[in-house]
Amino acid sequence: MKLLYITAALAILISGFSSEPPTERQAGSAFKIVRTNFLGTVWNDAQAKASIISEDGGESFAVPGGAIWAYGDTFKGTRSADGTPHFAGGSVSCAIAFLGRDARSYPPAFQYL
Repeated sequence: MKLLYITAALAILISGFSSEPPTERQAGSAFKIVRTNFLGTVWNDAQAKASIISEDGGESFAVPGGAIWAYGDTFKGTRSADGTPHFAGGSVSCAIAFLGRDARSYPPAFQYL
């Protein structure tokens, strides 16, 4: 029953988003990336159980008992013991995860739906 409430809340929240293109003012001018720095991964056993190698930034929504996280591009596969990704299974456009209110680990141990 809890999963039903979470799914319903997520559907209501997502339905409120607009997919309008940016206005001319929002588009702004081009920029140049000068440097990047990889700070490591937040990948852990929760992602391994869901066969997720990596995912891009997401949105989080407070729900009873914790938060729902919606990620965009999510890449499937496995990782070696040293953390090397092995892409297998392609990608999905959205991954949904639940993080309990009392979760304290870092990286967070999501429960993927």
